[in-house]
Amino acid sequence: MASVSINSLDVAFGTVKVIENLNLDVEEGEFIVLLGPSGCGKSTLLNSIAGLLDIADGEIWIDGKNVTWEEPKDRGIGMVFQSYALYPRMTVAGNLSFGLKMAKVPKPEIAERIKGASELLHIDDLMHRRPVELSGGQRQRVAIGRALVRDVNVYLFDEPLSNLDAALRTELRVELKRLHRELGNSTMIYVTHDQVEALTLADRIAVMHGGIIQQLASPRTIYHRPANRFVAGFVGSPRMNFIAGHIETGSGDPVFVAGEIAHPLGDYDFAEPPSSGTAAELGIRPEHVRIDPDNGGHTVTVEIVEPMGAETVVWCSLAGHTIGLRLDGDAAHEPQDTLKVGFPGDRLNLFDRETGSRL
Repeated sequence: MASVSINSLDVAFGTVKVIENLNLDVEEGEFIVLLGPSGCGKSTLLNSIAGLLDIADGEIWIDGKNVTWEEPKDRGIGMVFQSYALYPRMTVAGNLSFGLKMAKVPKPEIAERIKGASELLHIDDLMHRRPVELSGGQRQRVAIGRALVRDVNVYLFDEPLSNLDAALRTELRVELKRLHRELGNSTMIYVTHDQVEALTLADRIAVMHGGIIQQLASPRTIYHRPANRFVAGFVGSPRMNFIAGHIETGSGDPVFVAGEIAHPLGDYDFAEPPSSGTAAELGIRPEHVRIDPDNGGHTVTVEIVEPMGAETVVWCSLAGHTIGLRLDGDAAHEPQDTLKVGFPGDRLNLFDRETGSRL
């Protein structure tokens, strides 16, 4: 196992700074996911760790060693790319062994490493095939195997599942989780824009936007207590419901007010006591909105119903706002139905409309 530490990292392409003053510590044996939209800097950060990009400033440490200016081959990392990048004229065995042969690893050790990787990835019966004879999932297993045979302590994954269909992505997500466990919890850094991959694979997620880590936390914390408006809106499908308004305080509990909507905030865990008139945005995830016909709540009108098998997403209007409800697949609602809904206080999120920070 090895730790990875990035200190005050700057990366620029010409005069454009892509990453500025970024700090990140990855613990030994941790599976960390860099999550964010295209252009947020996550692949740039991964390539910097791998030594594939020159950095403008800062330091990169792997296993207690400053590798900032080391060649990729000397950093003790194995990397899996989005494209499989397999040698088309070589068999699977040839692809797995090529790098080891170039490094002049003894033949018996090469055979042992290939045997271990092929058994771990269930590709034993593919060793004599060429890449053209493999499915997408099999090619990606071979690409992962090529990294595994290097016998390193840090593995870097750059969107390795994005070229696969949905069923294969699900299958290989499980395989990667199992692989991390069976490798003795080797350190893994994984780049993706797919939040499902991030939430299911990671020990911690670093959500990135504009070259900045917006929040670094466990999947549960990222999902239930997002640090700001961007994280709240990016993570979750369907996305979090947002209603713009302000907070009023008086002798009693604070109240969120947005036009005809007035929602008490007595159960909300504020970081600091709010000031009256604070411009805020209330956020609540679709699965946390409760149909509550007996206890008042807010009246909504159903606009669109999306049956999705195991669940149904119902889009409703609430005082000029559109909100989504994530309900059981057996839920039977039709457009123009009127429902009473409640917003549980312990499921609410409030964000400052000026800064986007969590209140």
